[in-house]
Amino acid sequence: MVITPQGDRLMVGGRGGAVRVWDLDASLHGTPSVALGGHRDSVLAGAVSPDGAVVATGGMDQVVRLWNAATGASVATCEGLGGWVRSVGFSADGERVVGTDCGGTVAVWDRTGGRPLSSTWFGGTEQRIGHVPSDVSAGSWRIEAARHDWPAMRCGCGRGARHVPYSFATLVAARTEEEAEAVDLADDIETGSMLFEAAAPVASMIVAALREKDLSAPSRLAMLDLLLGLVTGESDSSEVALDRPFLEVECREAIRGSIPALKGELKREGVPGAADLVLEILESLDGNQGESAG
Repeated sequence: MVITPQGDRLMVGGRGGAVRVWDLDASLHGTPSVALGGHRDSVLAGAVSPDGAVVATGGMDQVVRLWNAATGASVATCEGLGGWVRSVGFSADGERVVGTDCGGTVAVWDRTGGRPLSSTWFGGTEQRIGHVPSDVSAGSWRIEAARHDWPAMRCGCGRGARHVPYSFATLVAARTEEEAEAVDLADDIETGSMLFEAAAPVASMIVAALREKDLSAPSRLAMLDLLLGLVTGESDSSEVALDRPFLEVECREAIRGSIPALKGELKREGVPGAADLVLEILESLDGNQGESAG
């Protein structure tokens, strides 16, 4: 909720993506004076320009939208953040708009047309793997990771997917069950069987990592468990709204060419429970042949 600097209006953003503005000199139980509709997911932040003329809103669709406070007309859409927008604001003169996301990025736009002015990431060690050493094998998961623009990708945690390659590298390096369980990838790309945009690239990275001989049993088991969730889940409603309704199909297609490698996991010793997970994954792939063909 945000009150205009003049104290005459109340702005409220909600889970459905709508933003409503009430005149404070009227009954708040009545019809709002302005209804702003444009966000594709929950609204998490809002601000009003110092002169009260422009409303800025941001949320889970990773954009900041600017509105005419009097008419509700769209003024501009400000893009460039990679995670949920958790705060927005205006400069003292009202000419610039600032937004921050959960991943540590701060972006600045001009108020008139939403033109980007600057963007700075204040993250730590979590970063995109963009450079692949020359001694890395052709099938390495690092090559798969380097193919994707992670900061621009959606992730279920709200930070954006910038951290995903780093988290995956942590899982690859895990040597104990505790270390493997400490990696939070499952809640980032798949939450309650609901998939987010980063799911398919991670599926490709998993089948590449499974080929590595020195992968520990706890890490291998965690990856297979995660892979099963990716091929049997379905797109989160927020992804459907962004025209990504078949992420589970993308995950299946990402690993379909690696079926022989997955079958090789059935013969691997020393990883209790792995064979059952592989069989379920293969059954999912086999059961959706027709879906992929269509």
